[in-house]
Amino acid sequence: MINRPLNAISNSGNIYRLSYDPKKESEHILNLLKERLDTIYKREEVLLAVLPQGSYKYTFRTVTEPYLNQFQNQNHLNQFLERTVIPILQQLIAQIEKIGGVKVQTEYIETLNEALPILEQYVFQKNIESRKSLYSKIINLYPNYQSWNLSTISLHLLHSSLGKGVVLLGMRKEEYVKDATFSFAASETEIQYQDWKQFEV
Repeated sequence: MINRPLNAISNSGNIYRLSYDPKKESEHILNLLKERLDTIYKREEVLLAVLPQGSYKYTFRTVTEPYLNQFQNQNHLNQFLERTVIPILQQLIAQIEKIGGVKVQTEYIETLNEALPILEQYVFQKNIESRKSLYSKIINLYPNYQSWNLSTISLHLLHSSLGKGVVLLGMRKEEYVKDATFSFAASETEIQYQDWKQFEV
């Protein structure tokens, strides 16, 4: 059974999504998402001005911005939001209602509702970008994969190492099926097995 993009399990036990495509560089998307987050952080600062100085310790910005580039996957982010961010925000929302009134509280909630999907998208794009180093290692050893995406390369490396077999493709998009058929139709790569150690994630 093959699901695409493929996932790998890292040494730490985390799921590592093999979904990097050099033709779809995400750096400019990351910059745009960071700009949108910065705008939201500034708006939060304005809204929190209704609270007395020193009446709160953490904000959405202070508990998310330092960790933007550290989330290993979406599940990691979701756990962090559930355990750390949301309890802090609930306290802030209650404080704002008590001191600033319902209008300011509503504005703050709307700001947070706008921020969370952007944060999720930023983490998603950052994780894709982080696959670039693995992609570069593989291309360095096997330059014939130069124009392939990481998921198709991974599938082909597995195919080359395992040889012939029967595969059930579980895929949602025609693009994924085309990637897989292309991968299986290509000539097998002669793999140096010592190279596998370099591909650990």
